[in-house]
Amino acid sequence: MKKHSKSMWPLSLLVLIAVFIMTFPLYADQSQGFDRQKVKLLTDAAKESKAEVKTLFGEPTTTAPIKKTEEGCIELWIYTKVIMDGITLVKTEFLYVGFDEAGYVCSAEVTDEKN
Repeated sequence: MKKHSKSMWPLSLLVLIAVFIMTFPLYADQSQGFDRQKVKLLTDAAKESKAEVKTLFGEPTTTAPIKKTEEGCIELWIYTKVIMDGITLVKTEFLYVGFDEAGYVCSAEVTDEKN
């Protein structure tokens, strides 16, 4: 039995290294913030629907009804994106998208929180 446990140590180390190498790109993929071109589409003249926003940004992190704003927004979708430099957290970006009673975008804004 001891013979097998000695040969398992190098194999375990290789598996650990392989897992780290495979997950590293996941951190790198998160290094980009929200695409400002896509955010600009939300506030341009053409009204974007909830379905179109999901196509651009995916499912929101959270949604909430809100008191009617000056722009006519009654619902808020919040998207969150973590900005990484390798494995170091740099900042967190938030995309706030407001929708009117008809389900169209009435406001969109990106803010960030530096860490």
